[in-house]
Amino acid sequence: MESIIHRDLNFNNIFVEDEEHIKLIDFEYTGKGIIFDDLVRLECEIKFISVKYNNDEKFCEELLDFEVLSTSQLLINVDKLPESAK
Repeated sequence: MESIIHRDLNFNNIFVEDEEHIKLIDFEYTGKGIIFDDLVRLECEIKFISVKYNNDEKFCEELLDFEVLSTSQLLINVDKLPESAK
């Protein structure tokens, strides 16, 4: 499904005013796209930043466990993926 999306959704473009209000900025790349693109980009950024600033080995292991669980629900044959995607 396509819709109008931000196309550059990341922490630098999100301002948290308080617990109930956020503001998005920088709409330079806004345009038509797959509706889940913004969410996927933001999810990846959350994970990478969480790992980068969290030295807790247990946290990283649990994040990897979550990834295994969530990707096992997809209908993707991991054996057919290129090595760079594994």
